[in-house]
Amino acid sequence: MNRQINYVIQGFLIALLIPATVFIVKQISSSALLQQNSSIVIDYNVTPKLDVLSVAAAKGRIHFMQKCATCHNLFKDQTGPSLIGFEERGSWSNRQNLYDWIRNPTAFMKKNAYARKLKEQYGSMMTAFPDLTDEEIDNIVAYINYNSK
Repeated sequence: MNRQINYVIQGFLIALLIPATVFIVKQISSSALLQQNSSIVIDYNVTPKLDVLSVAAAKGRIHFMQKCATCHNLFKDQTGPSLIGFEERGSWSNRQNLYDWIRNPTAFMKKNAYARKLKEQYGSMMTAFPDLTDEEIDNIVAYINYNSK
């Protein structure tokens, strides 16, 4: 019997709380505080900057880990130089030079003084990756550039 009375009382209290909650929410939503901030203008034409890897950079990350990470770190020198900002160094701003270097460093070094300097500085030769396509190299560059932000 006592249990039934407790259930009835609890049900009654819940029935009272629902309308009271609705009343409080309505009072808060119509309060002067919210009306004061209603003058905020939202510009829906602005595209938000999302800190998300692009598809190209995501693919580039995979290639970087498979091909480059053994010798290169993005932020510090290792067996090879750090890669953040590499396009501002040497002749890498010309993408064709980069393709040629990655696919055949030995041949490229014969015609490029900066590449020879890298070999002298690091004491080792870059591994050739003749199997990488232009798109895959571009994806690696997208990944490196994503991390330079």
